[in-house]
Amino acid sequence: MDYVCLYVIVDRHEGQRAVHIAQDNGARGATLVHGRGSAENVKSSIFLNMNIEPEKDIVIMLIKKELEDTIRGKIYKEMELDKEGKGIIYSLPVSEVSGLVEQRR
Repeated sequence: MDYVCLYVIVDRHEGQRAVHIAQDNGARGATLVHGRGSAENVKSSIFLNMNIEPEKDIVIMLIKKELEDTIRGKIYKEMELDKEGKGIIYSLPVSEVSGLVEQRR
């Protein structure tokens, strides 16, 4: 079975939405990591004399290659990633997987 690793980087608290979209389209699970944006056009703001950094959710999913186009397309469309500043989605090939148990239905 061939797999890809799908990454979605969106604003904080939007990552769970990407996970739900993926699961509704065949993904089994995901890892959600919190981070900070560092793009040049992303500026931190000052509120009450405190520096506020733009926070991000990073979603990492190992999915079957055959589901990649569907899941990527649904997340891209439903989360409006074609609009500036909404987030990015990309995938990387996976050459080998160990420890993954396939469920039989």
